[in-house]
Amino acid sequence: MIFRFNRYFNQKFFSLIFLIVSKIWFRKKDFKVYGKDHGKYFLPKLKNRKYDKWIISAGVGDNISFDIEMLNLGYKIIFIDPTPLAIEYFKNNFDHKFYKKKTIFYKKGLWKTKTNLKFFYSDKNVISNTISNYNQSNKSIDIETITIGDIMLENKIDTFFLIKLDIEGAELAIVDYIFKKKIKPYYLLIEFDFLKQQNLFRVIISLFHLLKKLKKLNFKIIYIDNLNFTFKREI
Repeated sequence: MIFRFNRYFNQKFFSLIFLIVSKIWFRKKDFKVYGKDHGKYFLPKLKNRKYDKWIISAGVGDNISFDIEMLNLGYKIIFIDPTPLAIEYFKNNFDHKFYKKKTIFYKKGLWKTKTNLKFFYSDKNVISNTISNYNQSNKSIDIETITIGDIMLENKIDTFFLIKLDIEGAELAIVDYIFKKKIKPYYLLIEFDFLKQQNLFRVIISLFHLLKKLKKLNFKIIYIDNLNFTFKREI
């Protein structure tokens, strides 16, 4: 009961704070919306690519509208999601034949080490499972995990244009990994779902340390939409 109250309160609290910050600091007209509904993200207007640039999209869920727009602009995407329902959704809603040469799908969990972990089920109305078990579920599946470094090595990729993290609370571990390995894409898109998972004081401290790490890698917040943050690396 306390957990559910914290989750509800934190969601409302941070949504309101970030809405105010967004209204004051960011000009919406300077950005373009890519994707629809809960799959949308804000970025500066991107040009069509005539050469290969890779994107990591971690957390497929039940909305790939952002990814489709990136593919249509000419980017190549590595999808990562071990959730059975998300894999089924992707199978039924993605034009595999048309985009075959531009995509890779890892049916694994993105994590800070290559290992095997329990992947816990979320609320009944949420398609994604979670390593962090924020819903305190007793139901889980065993999954194999992979790191960004593993992906770069396997596919001979030196850098990424963009990394999108919609991974139900595991973003804290992945940002820490990005910081330690000094991985520097041009853009980072992160849904800070962990903000709903702990008491208010703890999440504020965690958010502070996370933003501090990204700042050391020259990432700057350029837009906030609810709990979705857009970071751009200053070169």
